[in-house]
Amino acid sequence: CYHSSSEAAFADRDQALQHYDRVRRGEVALEGGWRIYSSGAGIAYRLVVQHLLGLNQQQHRLGIDPVLSPALDGLAVQLPIYGHLLRVRYRVGALGHGPVAVLLDGHALLTVPGHNRYRRPGVWVAAEPLRQRLAEGATELSITLG
Repeated sequence: CYHSSSEAAFADRDQALQHYDRVRRGEVALEGGWRIYSSGAGIAYRLVVQHLLGLNQQQHRLGIDPVLSPALDGLAVQLPIYGHLLRVRYRVGALGHGPVAVLLDGHALLTVPGHNRYRRPGVWVAAEPLRQRLAEGATELSITLG
């Protein structure tokens, strides 16, 4: 697998066909996705980003649901989020999961709780306001876990 951000974010092929001129003008966001490739590195990257770091980029929202050992408190990584290189810093409490604060350059982001019947759930952040802040130059996402 490898990460690709080359697909226009449309609901279906008919919508994409009708509005492809908007893609050419840069008015439609690109949606990242995973493609099959015979490389273990791509699979490992996906597992680390989505399951260890808990970051799930979707067209309309970013999922944040890491499960980390408290020994990883202070972990910082740099990776592309919605086409912008972003530093992601983790503050890990005793539980190691269940985000209690999500800040972008020190400012709280509006989050919506996810669902998990077995532990504190992750959260969702709306993609459009996040994309706008990234385009304006935001550089650091801070995630505090319970």
